[in-house]
Amino acid sequence: MKLNRLFRSSILFILAITLLKTDNNGLHLNLVQCGDVKPRQELYYPDYNVYHNYSTTKNLIIAMANKFKDYIRLDLSYISRLGEPQLLLRITNFTHLKNQNITNYWRNDGSKKRVKILISCGEHARELIPTESIIFLLTNLTKGLQYNGSKDPMENPSYRFSHYILTNVDLFIVVMLNPDGRKFAERTRNYCWRGTSTGVDLNRNFEWQFGGSGSSNNKDDEEYRGPYSFSEPECNVLLELTSQYEFDAFFSLHAGIKHIYVPYSGNVSQKIGRKPANIAQQLKLASIMAKSTTSKFTYGHAYDLNDYAADGTVFDYMAGKRNVPYSFAIEMWGSGDSSNKHCFDLFNPRSQDLESALKSIFPIFVNGLTGLIQLKLQGSRNRAPLRIKSEVNIALSMVDPIVIRKQGPDSQNFEIQKGSAGVFSMNLFNISLLCTVILCIILFKTYLTDRKRLISSKFNYYVRKKNRISRLGKAFLP
Repeated sequence: MKLNRLFRSSILFILAITLLKTDNNGLHLNLVQCGDVKPRQELYYPDYNVYHNYSTTKNLIIAMANKFKDYIRLDLSYISRLGEPQLLLRITNFTHLKNQNITNYWRNDGSKKRVKILISCGEHARELIPTESIIFLLTNLTKGLQYNGSKDPMENPSYRFSHYILTNVDLFIVVMLNPDGRKFAERTRNYCWRGTSTGVDLNRNFEWQFGGSGSSNNKDDEEYRGPYSFSEPECNVLLELTSQYEFDAFFSLHAGIKHIYVPYSGNVSQKIGRKPANIAQQLKLASIMAKSTTSKFTYGHAYDLNDYAADGTVFDYMAGKRNVPYSFAIEMWGSGDSSNKHCFDLFNPRSQDLESALKSIFPIFVNGLTGLIQLKLQGSRNRAPLRIKSEVNIALSMVDPIVIRKQGPDSQNFEIQKGSAGVFSMNLFNISLLCTVILCIILFKTYLTDRKRLISSKFNYYVRKKNRISRLGKAFLP
């Protein structure tokens, strides 16, 4: 029996080691190893002759702003903790202001009739495809501006697309919200890195249910929320823009799965079933965007689509605090987490597949912008029925998406590598789970064996006692 107790104690000790870990925050369950931001051997790496690193992204954006000054304005004054520009763009038709003060137009809202949209991308360092999708959008948006044919320009689909969007949209884009994190990932080739230079997840750092269970106070966790809300200077650009302008819509771009989320995503919102007032319209627009692409996208409430809560997110903040009527978080690429995923391949396609991925994403932008324009033209951001004009869709469907290829000293060509474990590799979570199941089976079998021995022992004891009583009884008989 002593050996059995020792064996059971050993099993329980191993089980505890498997399921628990100790860090600065104490002892807790070790079930979410995917939250670790330490580098891993990747299945493949980005080829920076195809993908844009931060340096080539910045150079490209500056070149675009210089080339299309009548339509694109660049603000480099918003910077990260380490002083890198976040590349704020304002895109609309400025041609009627050639003789006016552009600075005043930037600071003051001079186009009330245009739908005002704010897009944030590059929030997470390891997610490259959101920024690539913006470059792809800008490339197509400016393509029509270069039309110089002899025919009516409105007969050219590229010009028609550019003219329609730039005439009806006042578009603000933060091209790289987290430049420090991106540069860290590029420099170290750690594509598990998600946060800022201090490791803070910007999408858990906003003042909406900040500090809830849908984030972490562990600095080693990918969802580390920071010491307090808005602790990261990278948040300032979004805070200042939304305090200065009344936006009709906000988009937060991400990767990892093909989902379009409407608010809300926080733990409390999930418990009380919180929904935006115009939820029907938001879901309708989300449906149009999701169904516009050849890829299969799912849309709905964030807390319904995810098996986890997310507190302190930027798109919840925009909906709940800034009262932006249409707030979406869009996961643009991926199939979700699984045992054979590492980090880069979880969030980004292979370099040779990037162009086809961007082409499949592009209709989401087209239909999202078009739908918001129609809502604005109908005179109500909340109640008007959403109808997208068929002729606009026809024109947009004729746009030929292209990808900018880069050359120059900033390009880095990393050789594609494959992890030694291949597609059958298992992360620590799966190993822990497997060990737990095996140990539980062993423990249960040990328990049954001990129980059987105990029952047998008690039975023998009662038999011996009965026999002893029987012998004593016989001894007193006359």
